[in-house]
Amino acid sequence: IAGAFVFVDLRELLLAHAARHPALRVMLLLTASWCEPCRELEALLMHPGLQRTLQGWLLLRVDIDRFGIGARSVGYQSSAVPTFVALDSQCRAVGAPLDGGAWTDSTDEAIAAALVPWLRDCVTRRE
Repeated sequence: IAGAFVFVDLRELLLAHAARHPALRVMLLLTASWCEPCRELEALLMHPGLQRTLQGWLLLRVDIDRFGIGARSVGYQSSAVPTFVALDSQCRAVGAPLDGGAWTDSTDEAIAAALVPWLRDCVTRRE
């Protein structure tokens, strides 16, 4: 469609992905291409320990420089990266976000240690 204009709201995309994966809870990972801690975190997400920690979650990466303003459509606004934002069944932000200041080191163990209680709290808030 040459010359067409299409506007897509982030929340609409999230709801579509959530519908395709109904058994998973939805979470955003806000990042930026210029952010070294974001790149480190993204690499660490491939570690088995973090994958086990995030089991049951649909993690959607959002680059704030490309789609940051769209995060407002889910009820979240911040420029801190990296940041995890849990979403409810309507893809609205729920609870407090978890940013890179929550873990002591950029290791899969430190990040998992910060994620576990936060994820538990997010599940409680969603229900």
